[in-house]
Amino acid sequence: MVFTQVRVVSNKPQRHHRRSIRLKGYDYTLPGAYFVTIVTHDRACLFGQVVNGEMRLNDTGKIAREEWFAAARIRPYIRLDEHEFVVMPNHVHGILWIVDTVGATRRVAPTRRVANRVDPTRPPTGVASHSIGAIIGQFKSATTKASTPRAAWPARRSGNAIIMNTSSGTTNH
Repeated sequence: MVFTQVRVVSNKPQRHHRRSIRLKGYDYTLPGAYFVTIVTHDRACLFGQVVNGEMRLNDTGKIAREEWFAAARIRPYIRLDEHEFVVMPNHVHGILWIVDTVGATRRVAPTRRVANRVDPTRPPTGVASHSIGAIIGQFKSATTKASTPRAAWPARRSGNAIIMNTSSGTTNH
């Protein structure tokens, strides 16, 4: 099994002056286990608090937990385990398994962007379908829309991922 740490960041240098540490050319739709950490904007404690060493989720924390597991219900190609996810006051940790499932297809590599349909002469934009970036983006969007006050995330796609792939490209889970 290969372990690689990857930070999911924006690659828009005109807006963000951070060097991407993504694996160049890595296909983030490949089957494997991805350990993901997603932090709130300015590390605001939006999800609850730790009391006597135990995390107590508030309503927004409960929504974040629900939305994490909703991803597996709407995406047949991912698996999530309740023992592999934790909500902390200002961030979440989870292991997201991308698996090959009958009927699920990977259309494009996550390093490729979606074609610009408005102006085909402009470079492609957006996050590739079925990628870690698309899954995290959906989680953040759904959590924000469902929470009051609104959950806030950094403007860039933030998160860390550790990829665990077997050499054969498949994962048993």
